[in-house]
Amino acid sequence: MIWCLILKIALVSVQYIGTVTGGGGIHVINLSKALVKRGLDVTVLCMGIGDLPQYEVISVNGNDIKILRFWTRDSKFLKNPFEGSKEEEINRLKEFKNKVLEFLMKHRNFDVIHLHGHFMIPSLARELREAGYPSKIVTTFHAFESISETIKHYSPSSLQSYIISRERDALLNSDVVIFLSKHLIGDVRKIHGNIVDQVNIRIIPNGVDPFVINHEKSSEEINHIRQELDTSFLLFNINRIDPSKKIEFIIKSLPLTYEEIRKKIGLLVAGKLENRNRPYRKKLSEISKAIMNKVKDLKILIEENISDHRKILYYDAADAFVTASPIEPFGMTILESIVREIPVVVVDAPGPREIFNINRDFEEKFIETEAGVMVRFGNEREVINNLSSAIAYLLKNLPKFRKKVKAYKKEALLRYSWEFVTDMLYKVYLDP
Repeated sequence: MIWCLILKIALVSVQYIGTVTGGGGIHVINLSKALVKRGLDVTVLCMGIGDLPQYEVISVNGNDIKILRFWTRDSKFLKNPFEGSKEEEINRLKEFKNKVLEFLMKHRNFDVIHLHGHFMIPSLARELREAGYPSKIVTTFHAFESISETIKHYSPSSLQSYIISRERDALLNSDVVIFLSKHLIGDVRKIHGNIVDQVNIRIIPNGVDPFVINHEKSSEEINHIRQELDTSFLLFNINRIDPSKKIEFIIKSLPLTYEEIRKKIGLLVAGKLENRNRPYRKKLSEISKAIMNKVKDLKILIEENISDHRKILYYDAADAFVTASPIEPFGMTILESIVREIPVVVVDAPGPREIFNINRDFEEKFIETEAGVMVRFGNEREVINNLSSAIAYLLKNLPKFRKKVKAYKKEALLRYSWEFVTDMLYKVYLDP
């Protein structure tokens, strides 16, 4: 696609270089680079953390990304924007949002304001709209906080109502709302009802990080990990270490999987850990210890905040990637596994349905996909049983699934390249 009109874009995101805690931050970094490569004028408005510079310029192919950071009262003392209790996080995000709004009201020369987040930053659409801000407002929901908080079962009703209200502010006041998966629409409708029908929704996925695609495999390091763990099969899970991800379901499924295949199984769990989730981290450790004491041929390791290099090394060393999160709006780790040619075991969720083009409900314990198997979700006991059967089936048929994922990788790289994603976004920016 030839881009002939230079637009002035403001990307608003809590997460950016220095503050990334998840897929949304990685998305904004890669998006900003892809946009300036096409010649667009890009400014990123993000949260300041610690001693990061207030203003920074990054050059990509001779074009500059301008980064402007805004500090809250406590963010100089933090390591990531989401530390503390949920209430503390919300107050911090609200303060950041207000500072961004103050800046934008003084700088009304952007063609597009592109908001990124879960609820607070997207809700900036309402303040901008009510203030008569002249730019087009585009909002990308990287997840819906109302859905994940419902899964966790511990948010007070007043907090849940507040989150839903902020999501609704974004839905009703954005010119365009971007979902990462069409299958997310049904879940959002359960929360927001027929309001969804009033929203100009576009489906635009994440792109796969070029670093993950192009990183070379290290046979020496892979062999070292396999020898160190001393297992016949190695499973890998990477997520935020958070109750909504249901990591305990994977761990609890391993004894049943072992009963079926009778070979040593290792599980590597890695991910970002926030202080408020340390009780959950402790719970996972206790479950793992009890299982390993009972079944000596199972080995479970949990690591926090690993490097990108380490993450890719674990993908490459693993026989299968496993995730049990029922609320994945997209599933970037699934795509990363595919481009590293690792078969995947996923539970039924909007993101995996989008990736594998699954449009039907199913009653079987699991079904095959182009790159592995998808597990039917249910109550805890059902999911554990279904996961164990699915993992055992995949490991018993590993050569077949390795062949399938290698073939599907080509399609995934076409559908989820940043070139494809930025072409779709540029059309959204230009549409009247």
